[in-house]
Amino acid sequence: MSAPTETPRSALPSRNPMPLSASQEGQVKDIYFAKVRGLCAEEIRLFAECARGRTITATWACKDSRAAMNKCMISHATQENKDAAREEWFRQRMEKKKLKPTDPNAQVEVVKGAPKGEVPEVKRAGWA
Repeated sequence: MSAPTETPRSALPSRNPMPLSASQEGQVKDIYFAKVRGLCAEEIRLFAECARGRTITATWACKDSRAAMNKCMISHATQENKDAAREEWFRQRMEKKKLKPTDPNAQVEVVKGAPKGEVPEVKRAGWA
C-alpha cells in the first residue's frame, strides 16, 4: 500500500502575504464587502423591499428573503474573494504609484481663482 499523497500548501493563508497597516486592511475589507454585496445585489434588494415600512415584523415577514440574502453572502465570503480584494487593492496602489511624477523635486502649483465648489486645476512640474 502506498502512503496518501498530500498536495503542497502554502504556510500563508493568502497569495499576498505582505502585511498591511490597519487602515490598509480596512481599505481591503471595503473592497471585499463591496464585491460580496455586488454579487448578492438581487437578494439584498428583495430583502430591502420586503423590510421597507416594517419594524419588528420584518423579522417574521421577511424570513425567507433574509435567509436567501444571508446564504448568498455567506457563500461568497470565501478566502478566494478576500484574496481577490487584496489583489485589487495592490493593483490600485500600483496604478497610483504610476501616476506620481518621476522627478522627486517636482513642485505642485495650484492655480487660484476656481469657482467655489469646483476643484482647482493643478499644474504639476515634472510630469510627462
